[in-house]
Amino acid sequence: MKFLTTLLLLFFFEFAMGQVAGMPLIMNPIVRKLSLDVTTSSSTSANFVLKFASSHNIIECGVIYSYNNNATISNNQGKWVAATNFNGGIDLSNNITHSFVYAPYYAIPYFTVSNGTYYGSSIQFTPNWATVTINGKVWAAANLGATMIATNAGTNSNMYGFYYQWGRGSDGHQLSSSTTTSTIATSSIPGNSNFITNTSGVYFYDWMTQQDVNLWQGLNGQNNPCPSGYRLPTIDECKSAVPTLQMPNNGYRRAQDGAIVATNWGYLWTSNIRTNSQGGVSYWRADALDRPSGTLGINNANAFPIRCIQN
Repeated sequence: MKFLTTLLLLFFFEFAMGQVAGMPLIMNPIVRKLSLDVTTSSSTSANFVLKFASSHNIIECGVIYSYNNNATISNNQGKWVAATNFNGGIDLSNNITHSFVYAPYYAIPYFTVSNGTYYGSSIQFTPNWATVTINGKVWAAANLGATMIATNAGTNSNMYGFYYQWGRGSDGHQLSSSTTTSTIATSSIPGNSNFITNTSGVYFYDWMTQQDVNLWQGLNGQNNPCPSGYRLPTIDECKSAVPTLQMPNNGYRRAQDGAIVATNWGYLWTSNIRTNSQGGVSYWRADALDRPSGTLGINNANAFPIRCIQN
């Protein structure tokens, strides 16, 4: 299957604005022009075209890419250094080869000067995205963040993908290796990549103090982790897709301590809200023989894989 996506981000600045974690937003008359074009035509490559103009000395500029939307030059899945130690303008391109997971990526232009590194807005691109059509609905063929297509009751961990706490975006917490914290978030964007544990039951075992049941509703959900045009499925959509929908035995990540719990079940988050318990949400579970067990409710701080569906 051929994938072709072209996105264009163009900035004309009299002043460049950006920040590094911990650095206050400042303004410098540095950038005159910055544009980034990202094109993908296969599952393992992407082409970046960067145009940059400045009248100041630039130590380094380029593009970082990551499946986390808060990536930096020191925390990413890849970095292209386009140019170093220059002033004036550049117009460069680079074709990168990477073993992309089945998830949207974010390409972020950056430049470094003597007082810090600054970032432009991110562009989302999806180079590796296989699909399957079931009852007229287009589903992702793999769990979000997996490196392999899913198979029924599969036990290869490459099929499992990321483990998301319900309602959170792709901020790094979804990695099974992410560190844990017991500090409950006070907003829907925690600003860190920690898996937030909740052992006391406060806030109905949520990862945030003010519960928001709309974070994953539809294409425009604030923290929708699926690529453009995709969203989380509803319970009814899961019911209509099983047993055709392939579900590995991916287990889940436990809210109490962040441990990965291995089971003989496949679990997927849905966008539905559980009505019989305040703050609870719903997920779909199928056993090792792919017999659908139906819908179960659980609290938001637990983490399950996601299978995106096209709107």
